[in-house]
Amino acid sequence: GGGGVEVSDVLSDPATSSSNFILHGARKGAASSASAVFSVDFSMLLDRDCADADLAGDPGSDFELWRPPHRASRGCELGRQVDFLRRKPSARCLVGPKRLPATLERNCECREADYECDFCYERVGEGEAAARNATAGACSYSCGGEEHAVPADCLGTYLRSRGYRIIEGDTCQGGLEMGPRRFECPLQRASGSGGSYESG
Repeated sequence: GGGGVEVSDVLSDPATSSSNFILHGARKGAASSASAVFSVDFSMLLDRDCADADLAGDPGSDFELWRPPHRASRGCELGRQVDFLRRKPSARCLVGPKRLPATLERNCECREADYECDFCYERVGEGEAAARNATAGACSYSCGGEEHAVPADCLGTYLRSRGYRIIEGDTCQGGLEMGPRRFECPLQRASGSGGSYESG
């Protein structure tokens, strides 16, 4: 009869990419106990499997790379850019049973936002920048003692902080380099059985 159906639930098998769905609802205008269940098959409308997921974004592919609007403006987060693979709205095809990667990730070049202040360094505020002879917002040495002291037990090389380190979990590669630099230990005079020698 007429009156239509008010759908309360759409069910499908989560383990498959089936074109079959079960609609559950109630007939409009009928008593509250009169429920209805329908089986709907979209395979006649979508008569082919989507193709070329590996070419997502190309004109011939049925897929596109999509980024949520709040991420699109910022681009990279923690050194990587994440794009989601989805079927183009205009593609009249079925994704099918083949498992596709949900996301595609690539590492970005490092930039200032990928760094934080290293141990014994802190951000300099506007008011104290001039007093510290530093730029506001930069990481400035805040521990006692000499900033670039050579380790007492230095052998071969040592790392000297520039005030910054990569944020934990950040995967950026290349680009801006603000991390510690490696230096050779200064020559040291040591005494031995045959007199003295220099080691570096």
